[in-house]
Amino acid sequence: MNRSNVVEEIARIRSFGSLVEAAGSVDSWLYEKTAGETINFLKDLHNSVNCPLQSRADLLMRRFNDTKISNSIIFHLRLISSLWTAAHAQTYEGLIPDGVSLDEYRKKTLEAHNGQLDILGAAILVDWLLNPMGIKLNIVTLGGKGLFTTLDEHLLTTRFAQSVSSVGTCHLLYRFDHYDILYTQDYSGIDGTGGTSTIFFLSIFMRSSNNYEISYLQTSSST
Repeated sequence: MNRSNVVEEIARIRSFGSLVEAAGSVDSWLYEKTAGETINFLKDLHNSVNCPLQSRADLLMRRFNDTKISNSIIFHLRLISSLWTAAHAQTYEGLIPDGVSLDEYRKKTLEAHNGQLDILGAAILVDWLLNPMGIKLNIVTLGGKGLFTTLDEHLLTTRFAQSVSSVGTCHLLYRFDHYDILYTQDYSGIDGTGGTSTIFFLSIFMRSSNNYEISYLQTSSST
C-alpha cells in the first residue's frame, strides 16, 4: 500500500455518498456523520503509510478500541452495503433467503446495529469493498450438519474459496454464528508462480464453568 492507493480509496468511499439520494431510504445526515470517522481514519492512515509497521498497527488499535469511533466506521460500512444492494437489486434479490423482501433484508440485516452479517451480507461487503482493491477473502467453515443453507454453501464454494492474492488475503473462520480471524504466513514459490498459505488458529472452547480446552489448528494449501 502506498499514499496514492489510500487517496484513491478515500475518493471511492466518498463517491458512495451519491447513492444516498438515489436509494431514498437512508438519512443523509446519519450517513455523513458515520462517513466522517471512516474518512478521518483513512486520512490518518495516508499520513502514516511511510511509518513503521508498529506505528500503523497502533493507529488501528487506537481507532478500533474506541467504541464510538469503531461503531461509526462499522455502521458506515453497513450503510454502504445497504446502498450498494439497493443500487444492484437485480443481482441480490434472488439470493435473499426465506422470501424476505430486499428492503426488509437491508433494514433488518445489513443496517442492523451490533448484528452478525450472514453469508450473503459478507458477499455484498466483498463485492463493493474488497474486490475493487484486489483483496481476497477466504472463509473456512467449522460447524455441524445443517449449519448452512444450500445458498450459504453455494456462496461459500463460489465466492469465498479463493486463491491467495498478491495484494492481500483475509482468512476468516466461520463457526456457530460468529467469525474468527485466521492469521497466516504466506509463502511465494521460488519461481514466483505460486506457494503455500499456512493458516494458524488458536481456539478456546469452554467445557464447563472453570474448565477450558485449547486447541491449535494448522493447515496448508498450495496456490
